[in-house]
Amino acid sequence: PQGRRHMTIVLANPSSSGFTGGSLRTVLNALGDDARAVWPKDAAGSTLAAAEAGRAGETVVAMGGDGTVHHIARGLIGTPGRLAIIPVGTTNVLSRLLGIPARTAEAAAVAADGEVASVRTARVEYEQLDGTVVGRPVLFSLGVGWDAEVVAAAETEPYRKARGGVRLYARAAVVQLRREVGRLPDLSVTTTPALDDPLATAIQLQVQDAYTFAGPLSMRIGPPAETGFTVAVWRRITGPSVVPLALASQRADGLTKRPEVDVVEATAVELAAEHGTRLQIDGEPLGELIRLRVSMGPPLDVLVPDL
Repeated sequence: PQGRRHMTIVLANPSSSGFTGGSLRTVLNALGDDARAVWPKDAAGSTLAAAEAGRAGETVVAMGGDGTVHHIARGLIGTPGRLAIIPVGTTNVLSRLLGIPARTAEAAAVAADGEVASVRTARVEYEQLDGTVVGRPVLFSLGVGWDAEVVAAAETEPYRKARGGVRLYARAAVVQLRREVGRLPDLSVTTTPALDDPLATAIQLQVQDAYTFAGPLSMRIGPPAETGFTVAVWRRITGPSVVPLALASQRADGLTKRPEVDVVEATAVELAAEHGTRLQIDGEPLGELIRLRVSMGPPLDVLVPDL
């Protein structure tokens, strides 16, 4: 196995649903005397601390949920540092996709002595309604339109989300899909390679093989992309198609056979919204945008179980 680097920093989010002082002690004991815990004040502080440690070639342990992991990865990408994950959040999507154990002691053992995997990422730049342009990495998913509406709706019920988001996300998805029935396309989407039809009601993009916000339930857009990312471009949804669409997401080929969706493997995506539409990245609602561009990002080194 690849050993950890000389110094290890643990960036912990004590507000994560599964965080305890005992779990932090378990992690620090597994990492050894050269590990230290740091308590950033906010997401920006996590990104800055990760960037500093990454430039020094340290291993940065993200102890929290997907939001914590995302903000730490923002700082690490492009540095020689490595990411390790201790999943103590509500959904922990990326850790499940990478096979990182849910139990703290087992995840800590991976952080200490796991294999280093080069994980694919994407890079997005989006323009907000006020004209501000923001850049972010994408670790596993991006959604514009109804997918982002689902994430935003779940964030309004944090207590239900903390108790287990399976039913919460499933209910929000069904409600939002029903609202989408009959809506005319109002987004202009272009991809590389090109689409036949640029009009859409929503897009979903997955960087990894599958993703989910609903516990162990996986949602698959299409087969894993070999070199880029997988994009589902949603057209017009009809009432009778809601349930078949939900069932199709559980199959190995995902939504590829549904007439309401075009699924493509792409290396770049551009989107324009005439009136503004919601965005989510890695399960975090980010408000409304009017333009967006996604491209392939640099890989991220992550400690995973022995290959």
